[in-house]
Amino acid sequence: KSFFAFSPKTYMKLSMGEGNIYSLKDDINYSFGTDGAASSNTLSPLEQARLFALNGKFINNNAIDFKTIDIWKALMNGHNALPFNTGKIQEGYASDLLIWDLNKINTFPVYDPLTSIIYSSDSHNIKCTMVAGKFLKFDGKLIEDTNNILKQVKKIQDNILQRGKGESKIQY
Repeated sequence: KSFFAFSPKTYMKLSMGEGNIYSLKDDINYSFGTDGAASSNTLSPLEQARLFALNGKFINNNAIDFKTIDIWKALMNGHNALPFNTGKIQEGYASDLLIWDLNKINTFPVYDPLTSIIYSSDSHNIKCTMVAGKFLKFDGKLIEDTNNILKQVKKIQDNILQRGKGESKIQY
C-alpha cells in the first residue's frame, strides 16, 4: 500500500506550488513528515499538519473544509508508515507518550483540545515526553543530556558536508 508524507512548509518555502495534495487528500493514504531542519527549519509534523490544513482551507476558499478530526487522523496515520509499533496505548506497543498542557496563553481558552493542539500549540505546550517507557522531558524540563546527541549530529553533518552537495529536482 502506498503511503505519502506531506511537507507543505517545504513546498511553500521552495515555491514548489500546491500540486495535487489538497485535491487528493480523500483518495490517498497520507500523513505528515518533515524534510529536516536544513530544509523546512523545523522537525515538526504537527506544524506540517497545521500548514496543510490552513493552506487547504485557503486554496479551497472553505473554512469548514479540512476538519480538525480529519487532520488529526492523518497526523496519527504517520504511525502506520513505518513498522515501529507505535500509535496505540496498548500492551505490546512502544511506550511513547506526550502530555500536553493546554492551559497556556497560546491555547487558552480550550474549546476543543484537538483544535488547540493543531492550530495553537507548539513544543512549549508539551509538559512530558516519554519514549520507550522512559521520560525524556518531565514537567517541561529535558532530562536527557543533549550534549552527546549534538556531538553525534555534528559528526554526521560534517560527514555530509565533506561529501559535497548533490543535485536534485523534484516535480509533482
